[in-house]
Amino acid sequence: MFSFFLLSVSFLAFTGTTSALVPSLPKLSVKQGYTTSNKIRTPTAVGYAKREDAEPLQLSTFDIERFAELKTRGTTMPIVILDSVLPGQTLFFKSSDPKFDELITYALSSQNEESEIGILGFNPHTGQPLNMGVTARIKKKDVIFGLTREKERIIATSFTGQRRFEVVGEPWMDNTQSFWLANVEVVDKRHEILPEELEDAAMELYDKIPGMVQEFVDWVLKTERLKPQELNTRLKEMGPLPEDVTKRAMWIGALVNPVPSLEVCMEIRPAMLACRNIHDRMVLATTALRASIDHMSGKRKLF
Repeated sequence: MFSFFLLSVSFLAFTGTTSALVPSLPKLSVKQGYTTSNKIRTPTAVGYAKREDAEPLQLSTFDIERFAELKTRGTTMPIVILDSVLPGQTLFFKSSDPKFDELITYALSSQNEESEIGILGFNPHTGQPLNMGVTARIKKKDVIFGLTREKERIIATSFTGQRRFEVVGEPWMDNTQSFWLANVEVVDKRHEILPEELEDAAMELYDKIPGMVQEFVDWVLKTERLKPQELNTRLKEMGPLPEDVTKRAMWIGALVNPVPSLEVCMEIRPAMLACRNIHDRMVLATTALRASIDHMSGKRKLF
C-alpha cells in the first residue's frame, strides 16, 4: 500500500499544473532604486546634510551572523512532490517515469558528487501541496539504474530529509517540461521572536520529553508494534535525542510518525514543518507523544 501511494503521488508530482502543485503565494515587492553595496550608504539627497562627525553603525556579532545568514538562505532547486518528510527521515523511491529520469539527470549534472532537491508533501485536509518541505541530497553512488520486465528504464534511490525550507513565489517548469523548479528559503536558522513566557513554557515541555520517550518505547514493546531488535535498529538510525529544541521536536515527530507508519499517531509531519517557533513545535511534539501513548495503552484510542 505504501509503495502504491508513492508511485501514485509521483505521477501527480510530474504531471500536474503549476496552480495545482503549489499554492499561489504573494508576490514579493521590490523597492525601486535600492542597490546593494558592501559599504554603508550615507544619505546625501536633498534635505539631508552630511555630518562630519557621523560614525559607522556598530554591529554586534549576532547582527553580523544574522546578515550572513540572510544572504545565504535563499536558493533555487528542483522540487519533488511525494510525501511530507521530517529532517532525518528517509523515503525509498523508484520510478520508470521519464520525467523523473530528467529530474535526476538535472540534479546530477553538476561536477559535484551530490546535489540537492526539495521534497514537498500534501496537506492532509485539502489535498493541496504544501509550501514547507525539506531538502534532500542526491548522491551519484546512491542512484541505481535498471530495466523493468517490459524493458523500461527504471531509477531507484532514496531521499533523506535535511534542511527545512519554504517555497518563495511561484515555481516554474524546467526546459524539458518534466519537473518543477522553485526559489526556496532555507529556514533552519531563521530568527524566531518569542515572548519570554512562551519560551519558558516551551522549555518546560522540553524537559518532560525524555521521560515521555521512555514511556512511548515501553508501550511500543508491550503492544508488539516492533520487536526489540527492530526498535533498537530504528533508534540507532535516528541517533540520540537532540539537545537543540527544534531538532528535538523534529526527532519526536519522526519517532511517533515514522515512514512507514507505526499506526500509533495521527499525521503530524506537515504541521511540524509548518510550526513557526519552538513553543508550537514543543506543544505539537508532546501532544503527539501523549496521544500515541494513550492510544497504545487503550486510555484514548485515536482511530
